[in-house]
Amino acid sequence: MYTEKLTPESVLQAILEIGKRVDAFIIAQEQRAIEQRAAEEKRAAEQKATHEKHLAELKAENDRRAAENDRRAAENEQRRAETDRQIEENKKNNAELRKHMKGTSYSNGMLAEEAVFEVLNKSKTFAKITFPLIRQNVPIVSADHQTLTDLDVLMINGNTVSIVETKYRVDKDDVVELLDTKLALFRQYFTDYKNHKVILGIGGMSFEKNAEDFATKKGIGIIKIVGEQLEYNTDNIIEY
Repeated sequence: MYTEKLTPESVLQAILEIGKRVDAFIIAQEQRAIEQRAAEEKRAAEQKATHEKHLAELKAENDRRAAENDRRAAENEQRRAETDRQIEENKKNNAELRKHMKGTSYSNGMLAEEAVFEVLNKSKTFAKITFPLIRQNVPIVSADHQTLTDLDVLMINGNTVSIVETKYRVDKDDVVELLDTKLALFRQYFTDYKNHKVILGIGGMSFEKNAEDFATKKGIGIIKIVGEQLEYNTDNIIEY
């Protein structure tokens, strides 16, 4: 059996060797910890960047939608202002017309439109339906602020709208225009009333025979001006 004799030098050498190994192990551990922290920080930075990018995209989309909503609101407000302006202008014109017509008899001097509106505005009723809100000469204005047409009489309640066209003498073309043009434009531009039922009426001091029959078959109420009163035929009226 061989036994190495320990000397102070050999013991010191062994201790130094153990110290080197311990130092190397500690350095390796620290290096791995540094690398692990660096990897974690990189992942966190990537996740943060992805999250911030997503938030930026959401904000940009929200800003775009808000800007679009603001633009549409501005257009609607401008359109309402133009409509109000034209209504006021029509009121002024009607006031001047009534002043001009003052002194003439109701049945012979008043225009059909004025006659029908005055009676409907007083009764607030058409086709046995009550309408708290009644307006005369309501313009239909396009997106580019062009007046496409106007509604002689517009009557509104909580679930129904009545559009009444008036002429001094009603012919078939007037009925077709009410159906194909004015009703269609109302549906297109008065979207606040898209869920309302719509009934139609046409009034005048006289009717051509084919016009009255055609209107009745189409479910349009008939309003005839007789003296200072209106005569109605709304038995066949339908909802549009």
